[in-house]
Amino acid sequence: QKEMCSDILKSKEGVIKDFQRELKLKDEECTAKGFEKLVTYYPNPAGWANLMQSLFASRNDAAAYNAYRLAMDVGAMGGSSDYTEMAQRAIELNIPAEAQKTLETGFAKKVFTEKRDIDRNTRLLNSAKERAAASKAGVAKQERDAAAGKSGDADLAVGQVHLSLGDAASAVKAIQRGLGKGNVTSAAEAQLLLGIAQLRAGNKGEAGKAFKAVKGDADLERVAKLWTLRAN
Repeated sequence: QKEMCSDILKSKEGVIKDFQRELKLKDEECTAKGFEKLVTYYPNPAGWANLMQSLFASRNDAAAYNAYRLAMDVGAMGGSSDYTEMAQRAIELNIPAEAQKTLETGFAKKVFTEKRDIDRNTRLLNSAKERAAASKAGVAKQERDAAAGKSGDADLAVGQVHLSLGDAASAVKAIQRGLGKGNVTSAAEAQLLLGIAQLRAGNKGEAGKAFKAVKGDADLERVAKLWTLRAN
């Protein structure tokens, strides 16, 4: 079975010609590699969605949320529940600006069709807007406090806020500062965030280095690998 998988994946042509054969192997690792090849040569939302659906349910919150971020980037979000879940997670992470953007995208795409869903997500969006305004107003002070403090996690938190507000360059600086303090709770998560920030700042080479440095958690490593595919 592994030899068959290797044969299928060894060429660009094999990905398309033999992809159905690969799926019939019922080998999860092989199938995942096949979808990775598929989105490398022929990127499309369906291929990306197949790679990320299982990560949405990861027990590692950072892995799950950054899988949602990638899904938003590549247009691979599923139904309305994905938009709601991502927005709720963003609010829990204290990055409501990203919750606002997620829900506004969902409404623009008309993913909310049931009245109950429309009402629920309208309330969530209104809350996100209020919180986002406060977050934007307070980011300068949060930046100063984090820079002056000893906790690298505080720098990561403000880096997340910068990222949610679309200021990737400031996010890079804050995350690098946090890593430099040497006491972040999860270096793997910090490197993943750094990679995303570098990518959004237009620094693909540095993003690749950061994604490669994500070690120690299987789901975070998996998400970093998918972001690497995105960068490439």
